Amino acid sequence: MIDKLNVVFIGSGAISTSIGNVLSLKKQYQVTLLSIEKEVIDSINKNHINSKYFPNVVLSPTLLATMDKSVLSDADIIFIGIPSNIVVGYIEKHKGLINSKSLIVNLAKGFGPDHKTIPTVLARIIPNQIFSMKGPSFAREIINNMATGLTVVSKRDKNFDLFEDLFKDTSIYLDFSTDVAGVELASILKNIYAIIMGIVDAHFDSPNLRSLVLTKAINEMKYLMTKFGGKEETMFNYCGFGD
Repeated sequence: MIDKLNVVFIGSGAISTSIGNVLSLKKQYQVTLLSIEKEVIDSINKNHINSKYFPNVVLSPTLLATMDKSVLSDADIIFIGIPSNIVVGYIEKHKGLINSKSLIVNLAKGFGPDHKTIPTVLARIIPNQIFSMKGPSFAREIINNMATGLTVVSKRDKNFDLFEDLFKDTSIYLDFSTDVAGVELASILKNIYAIIMGIVDAHFDSPNLRSLVLTKAINEMKYLMTKFGGKEETMFNYCGFGD
């Protein structure tokens, strides 16, 4: 059954292309990038290159791209690889095309409307099981098959084994959690603290100060995550300290 999976990525940007290519290299699945960029679609289908995001990387010939939104209806797994501020609107607009049995995977880092997490809002719109994949995942490293750790999270642990099989023997390593609030908050908060660490490094170039600020940042993240419903142990998943 795992060999016959139909996997669709909404978006043809860096993260969708990189993870989609990793799965395509297994040559077991049908992997399609759903895009609105005709130039990107043509370059992927004709030349096996994403001319906009990875012009110097040859992609798997089995990775396809399309503008036809009907591919959503036949997808077993749908990865959402578009900016966080448009995820909810996109799913709301196209929910009629999405099979209720499809697994939905949010790759975006950020809040949905009214400062709710994206999975929380999506669960109100569609009946599907909602997942997120979060962690230290620079697309340029994924596309070059460098080892990358990601946390897969959903309210229920149902279908975690499917993801384990999906990414088996690839450069992507997974851990799993049912702490949706903690994983989502960790992925949002880490962006704030990453900026702070960048400022510290740029202005001071001090290992001592970096360690001081990093320790305070981790403790503050842990406090905020638990304050708003997350679990302390989530800090030790790929989505936490490592990210």
